[in-house]
Amino acid sequence: MKIAKLSALTSALVVGGLMATSANAFFLYQNTRLEDDNMEKLNIDLNGNGLLDIGDSLRGVVEINTLVEIGGASSSQNSLSPELTGIFEVVVTGKVATATPGLFNYTFGAVAGGVNGLGAGAAIGFYTGGTNLDIPGCPDIATCEANATTAGGGSLWLTLGFNDADDEWKTGLGGAPENTNLLGVPQGVGIGTFLYSLSVLTNNTGYIINDQGLTCIPGLVYTCAGDGRTDVVGSGSIQGAQGITNGYTSTSDFQYQMNVVPEPGTIALLGLGLLGMGWSARRRAS
Repeated sequence: MKIAKLSALTSALVVGGLMATSANAFFLYQNTRLEDDNMEKLNIDLNGNGLLDIGDSLRGVVEINTLVEIGGASSSQNSLSPELTGIFEVVVTGKVATATPGLFNYTFGAVAGGVNGLGAGAAIGFYTGGTNLDIPGCPDIATCEANATTAGGGSLWLTLGFNDADDEWKTGLGGAPENTNLLGVPQGVGIGTFLYSLSVLTNNTGYIINDQGLTCIPGLVYTCAGDGRTDVVGSGSIQGAQGITNGYTSTSDFQYQMNVVPEPGTIALLGLGLLGMGWSARRRAS
């Protein structure tokens, strides 16, 4: 009977450790991909021409409702509730025409003071525990931004930005349109790609986030002006916004990839559970 009780206890500890949320907002796989839906618009248009030029900025809101395990045997996927939400803003630092009329290769950097005042270099701020976003149904930009940040009851979870020679945010192969008003393009139709490699500036996730090696092919993938490593990498596509009437003029679908050190408490509880099961097996054998 004592052995049975111990086995039940250790099993509970293992499950509890795997699902622990006391230290973290939610469980992250060691290799995690965050999948999002975004809306954005041309926020600062210096010359008022409606086109994305050097010095202009893109600003938008982020909704992440799915965590995916990368490279796991089970390809696990978890839905988040409440979702991770966020806000981003980057400024155009470079613009070069491609061979396709209307498409350009862009590079971006941080706006002064960082997005939403999150500090120098900040490009994206993620929040957790707040209001879930209904991106297509958000009535206006102010409400969307409020719901995506602390005004919606959330707390800052992670800030990403530019703090390393290897940090980049730029268009992918083929470029992207300079006209960010894509209200005439159906949602889900991609017309340009982006990729980025960013440093962690603020980490309230409860996890240690490891840096990652980049695919260093200047002009095609990452430039790698430093040691070829940074914290979070990702890519995505800019898409149409047909039917959206809340002030945003384009949508996008981005993914964020990170590698974390497993929560110490989870490792300890898992070890305790395995130890208990081993002790139980020895008792039965004797």
